[in-house]
Amino acid sequence: MNSFILWGLRFWVIFAFSRVLMHGIKNAFLIPRLGNRRAHVVGSLVMITIVVLLTYLLVGHPDTRATLRELIIIGTLWAGLTFILDILVLRFLFGEEMSYILYNYKIHRGRLHSLVLLVMFICPLIFGYLIK
Repeated sequence: MNSFILWGLRFWVIFAFSRVLMHGIKNAFLIPRLGNRRAHVVGSLVMITIVVLLTYLLVGHPDTRATLRELIIIGTLWAGLTFILDILVLRFLFGEEMSYILYNYKIHRGRLHSLVLLVMFICPLIFGYLIK
């Protein structure tokens, strides 16, 4: 496997840790103070910010060389692995019901997890291919 893709997977581990940590912070601190809906929005926006910043660090540097194919693979892996992580961690670590986990992906209901996955998918393309 290409070393750039492996490097991208290392960055995903930071996303995964951030995602689990953000869920814990949201449950412990944000929901009691802001309510579920606002806490969800704040948590999602924090995750989007983390994704944008880390993606820029990975592929936004002028010396970084990545092909379009590698960037698409990284974005697909990040989004897919994050979706799988959400299901596994939220279900088995936090005890969330599957209906609630999937509800968080319904953007028409004001839930933003789909937007987080979209940002994870397109950020490598934006910073690595379109901006350079």
